[in-house]
Amino acid sequence: MAHQFVEGFFSNNEPAWHGLGQVLPAGYWPGKAEAMKLAGHDWKVVERDIFSESNGIRIDMNGFKALFNDKGDALSVVKRSYEVIQNDVPYDLVEAVGKEGVRWHCGITLQGGRCVVVGYLNEPFTVVGDNSPTYPFLTALWSHDGTSALKLIRTAIRVVCANTKAMAEHEATKTGLEISIRHTKNWRDSIEDARDAVMNLRKAWSDYKELTEELAKMTIVKAQVDDFLKAFLPMPSLTDTEYSERVQNNVEAARGATLAILNGTTIPEAHRRTGYGLWQAGLEYLQHSRVSRKAHSKLNRSLLSEDRTAQNLHRLVAAVAR
Repeated sequence: MAHQFVEGFFSNNEPAWHGLGQVLPAGYWPGKAEAMKLAGHDWKVVERDIFSESNGIRIDMNGFKALFNDKGDALSVVKRSYEVIQNDVPYDLVEAVGKEGVRWHCGITLQGGRCVVVGYLNEPFTVVGDNSPTYPFLTALWSHDGTSALKLIRTAIRVVCANTKAMAEHEATKTGLEISIRHTKNWRDSIEDARDAVMNLRKAWSDYKELTEELAKMTIVKAQVDDFLKAFLPMPSLTDTEYSERVQNNVEAARGATLAILNGTTIPEAHRRTGYGLWQAGLEYLQHSRVSRKAHSKLNRSLLSEDRTAQNLHRLVAAVAR
């Protein structure tokens, strides 16, 4: 899939890896109005009737309507029942979550007018021994072509293009951290429910902080690291399935890659032997280092499923720490 990036901005001196878009200086966070302009979202959707003429007689296409932006550019043709949700609505929903205001991290427009805005709540925290701040991260996704509802998701994936947008949607759908508002006539009735649901993410954020603090207090010795790697990336049993020397080598390579992450620069030195460091190393392997192939082996399907592994990773860490 191509990146499909059209325009947009990235804050805090963090460009997309494609080298596209306007990068704002570190420490500078635009307000809502400026963010919408930088993202290319500062326009309204205008509805127009669709008709044709035959022998001088106007024939209305009553079942459909055309959508344009207020600059006169055509967006799409949708069913008459489709209700427009203007671009400022997603910004308002994300902004409503922030007690001290949202820091707009990035806003982008993808091919076909698909829009994305990402906000950090201004409530970062740091784990003892790790100086890098962690932020609550909310992403809103929407379009004006009838193919997608307005979605608000919480995800660890930084959305910068069509590829990462698809990854973030997939992750949020599996974890349940997604709120959708469909383009129906009653969409406004869903706004308050959506706002309440997004506000409930604060509870999840609080739980996340408690989890990191708990894991950071767990001391892990080398033998426990070895136990973790064996449980995290187990070797298939000969009683369950046949596997080749190649599969065995792949498992050993995966364990080596995870251990390299644990001892690498992305894990703070203070946490290379804590439950927090082990958890972060496992997550980084699953999200960034794991090899993905079209033809998945039984090992990948049953043992490296993100549903079964990533969501329960902290339990595995706690189990080997005991």
